[in-house]
Amino acid sequence: MISDTWRVRVLKADRPTNPDPLKMQAGDLLEIAGEEDDGWIWCRNRTGKESWVPLSYMTAEGDGKARTALYDYDATELPVEVGDELQAEREESGWLWCENTQGKWGWVRVANVERIDQV
Repeated sequence: MISDTWRVRVLKADRPTNPDPLKMQAGDLLEIAGEEDDGWIWCRNRTGKESWVPLSYMTAEGDGKARTALYDYDATELPVEVGDELQAEREESGWLWCENTQGKWGWVRVANVERIDQV
């Protein structure tokens, strides 16, 4: 995880694929609801919401069906258009946690942006 802040410009428009993303807090128990994929795993929280969660945000141990959240996490994807400029706060397995000019936060694919400067 990278902790500095930098700006990026969107090169390819993208829309969220999950209209009701999972949010978790450190200590929450998550059910493993799917397969691992490139540093992420599909999980379900106690309210039934499902999303991809970074493996690094959960305990490694468990019975294979559940894991505990190590950190707070929000799976919201940020809708973006070509030319949008965003402030990126951290990178995780091919995605950036970004804020848009309206103050909304969400994940954006690294492959869809270019870095433009350090803040």
